[in-house]
Amino acid sequence: VSFICITLAVIVYFSIINNPRINQTDYVERKPAISGLRKTTPSAITRTVDRIVLSFVVCDSRFNESLNVVKSMLIFTKTPVHLVIFTEDDLMSKFKDVLTQWRRLTSNQLDFELHKINFPEAHKEDWMNLFRKCAAQRLFIPVSVKK
Repeated sequence: VSFICITLAVIVYFSIINNPRINQTDYVERKPAISGLRKTTPSAITRTVDRIVLSFVVCDSRFNESLNVVKSMLIFTKTPVHLVIFTEDDLMSKFKDVLTQWRRLTSNQLDFELHKINFPEAHKEDWMNLFRKCAAQRLFIPVSVKK
């Protein structure tokens, strides 16, 4: 069995080396197809971020799932986080209680806005009945968020 594995490894190695499409010197010397592009160094990619803004819609049984997303984000970043949450009336108080507590625990790293599910007045009834409420609300997040 080990002989077969070694043989396969050698075959793969030589096929990669002898393949003209994967010639490493050709790859390094190749110029970008679009003029004006330049190589970026890691320092050129790095930039400071004032805050992370996350907007989402939560209805029905997705409350705990959404809190897990927020919790993961707070654990894995030191950047301030601003949440814009669209939710049903019965979940508003739950969100407010939990997120206010988390704001204190994270030394005000977390900020949030809570909005009711709302549709543009034109064809409001059509949108409410066309999809589930949350699915339709996602379409209007750019219009609903003022900032």
